[in-house]
Amino acid sequence: SYYHRWGFKGSRVEKDGPYYDINEIVKRLNHEDRIIDLFKFDCDGCEWYGGAFEEIAKFTNIRQVLIEVHLMADSKPELIYQLFDTFA
Repeated sequence: SYYHRWGFKGSRVEKDGPYYDINEIVKRLNHEDRIIDLFKFDCDGCEWYGGAFEEIAKFTNIRQVLIEVHLMADSKPELIYQLFDTFA
């Protein structure tokens, strides 16, 4: 495994770049036609905002998604169910 210090484009926490959407990330990693066994997603709060997970859920070649969820002052716990339903 390898860690890439990339931000998710469109997240509300954009500070230092670079920022890419999921399609750009898959292309940069040359994973367009590969099975991805595990996709780890840690976006330090952006899991509550934007359409990050809806985009990831469109990829049928991802077998497992590991999401690091950060509870924030303005996060609504009931949204976690919606987040998980995205991948059902």
